[in-house]
Amino acid sequence: MAMWPFSYLEKLINEHGSSNILRDRIVLMEQQHLSEKQAFQKEKDELASQLRLVTDERDFARRELQQIKNELEQTKVRVLQMEPLAIKAREMAISVGFRKAIFGSGHVLTLQNKTEKPLGVNITVADASGQKGNEFRFVVDGGRFQAVAKEIGHIQGWAFSSGDNIKIVCAGYDPITLRVP
Repeated sequence: MAMWPFSYLEKLINEHGSSNILRDRIVLMEQQHLSEKQAFQKEKDELASQLRLVTDERDFARRELQQIKNELEQTKVRVLQMEPLAIKAREMAISVGFRKAIFGSGHVLTLQNKTEKPLGVNITVADASGQKGNEFRFVVDGGRFQAVAKEIGHIQGWAFSSGDNIKIVCAGYDPITLRVP
């Protein structure tokens, strides 16, 4: 039985007059108090369990986040390592050169494919002043025909002179821009 303050017990005796009624009243109050205490303890235990679950989930999420951050950093490093390869892959695999024209005047542009597959190229030329220009479309053979260079010169419609501007474009590659020396 719980210990009740004496003044409170006196008050109950005065109100109810009989000790049997009082005892029954005290027992009932103690039972109510006990069941409230048990209900409170049960709710406290449930909340503690939920808190543990939420804490575990938070800790798991933090570990997952850290793992994802680590993987992201590793991926960034790999991308940085591969960047030079990506730049190299975009470089058009064509050798460009000039030679003196045998017939006619000026220079001849020579193109040689350094790959196994043929490359379709668009070539735009303009004179040094930008007043005159022309466009050419070629397929520069690859593979076993690599030794045969494509040429543009006086016979094809343009005798290159010093200062002429040339732009060579091929799908999937960075364009080549150059000036005749």
